[in-house]
Formats: sequence, C-alpha cells, structure tokens
Amino acid sequence: MLNFYPGNRMEDLVTLLSRLLEIPSENALSEDVIVVQNQGMHHWLSLELASRRGVVMNTRYPLPGHFFWGIIKGILGKEAIPEVSPYGREILIWAIYESLGREPFFNDQQCQEPKKYWFDANTGKADALKRFQLARELADLFEQYLIYRPEWISAWESGRYTLSDELANHWQGKLWKDIAQQLGDHPLTLVEKALAQLPSNTRSLPNRIFVFGINALPPIWMDFLKA
Repeated sequence: MLNFYPGNRMEDLVTLLSRLLEIPSENALSEDVIVVQNQGMHHWLSLELASRRGVVMNTRYPLPGHFFWGIIKGILGKEAIPEVSPYGREILIWAIYESLGREPFFNDQQCQEPKKYWFDANTGKADALKRFQLARELADLFEQYLIYRPEWISAWESGRYTLSDELANHWQGKLWKDIAQQLGDHPLTLVEKALAQLPSNTRSLPNRIFVFGINALPPIWMDFLKA
C-alpha cells in the first residue's frame, strides 16, 4: 500500500511521521527507513523526531539514489551491481570521450555535428580539449536522459521509434549505443531486471519505507517505488 500525506509545514509532517513510526512493524527489530532529499534534512529530521519521541533508534536516512540502488542490489545480488556505477558522470565522461574519437563514429555522415565542434575547420586537426569539453557536456545530458527521458534510451536501443524520425537518426543515439556496448547494463536495464525479479524476491526489502519532505521524484524512481 502506498499512502501520501501532503502538507506545507514541515513541523506538521514530522508530527505525523512520529505517529506513524509508533505503529509496530511486522518485525520489531527491523530498522525504519526514511528517505530524505539531503544530509541537512537528515540532521534536522533526526533532531525533530528525537524531541518528540525522546529518542530515535534503529533508523536509517538514505538519499534517494543510494536507497534505490541498495534495493536493486539486494534483489539482483551484489555480483550484478558494480561497486561504482560505470554510468556515473566521472566514468561516463571518458567513455564518451573514447566513443567520440572512434573513426566509424566521427566519419559517419550523420555524426558530423559533434565532429565540427572538436575538429578545426581550417586545419582539419582534432582538438583534444574541445573533445573532452563536449564529452563532459554530453555526460550531463545522458545522465538526465536516463532519469527523465528513459523512452529515448529504450527507442535508441530497440530501434522502435514512437516519437519522431529525427530521434531515430540522431547522432546521440549512435553515440549512446556505442557507450552502452563499452559499459554494459545501464541503470534502466538494471531497474527492469529488478522489477522482473521483485515478486519472487521480497526478503531483501524493508518492512516499510517512509519518503519524507521530497517534493518530486524522477519518474523512474516513482514507478519503482509504486512497484
């Protein structure tokens, strides 16, 4: 069951949360999980709960990303999830940098737009710094696609386009497929695998989950939470 408790005063929401925490869970020794937006909220909330209840024990305050990836790791197993995601910005930049420099990519007629940015139009020589700058911007962009445009990622990988022909032939799609071949399963694939195994693997899930003071979650995490 998924319950929503909206409010425009944090103090009122803390009072409600405190009452909800008093409801016994199935396992009296299990920890309570309260997902918060940032560490500042964690600190403030723990103090507010302690002031109302006298003491707060056996409670964890993960941030959304860490919480959901912890759940996925529990479902799929530690061996299926790397300790450091290859799709994190720091690694993704270098994977994009390498893909941009592959001759089949930058010589493709559909991929001339990025090539024009980091190749000197007069001398025809490549500029490594501009190539890195472009990779950095694209890493930020692809991170946003994974969260807010998962249908684009799926369309590029499956070849089934329900949006526009422009998306089908866009050079970013070719770049993404090359990156995915380098790095392996990306977050959307891991989420799909976790959802498929969820009905038969509930032992790794918390007895109950509270999401506190977060105005919005990306669609991918909201769908996962509902499941």
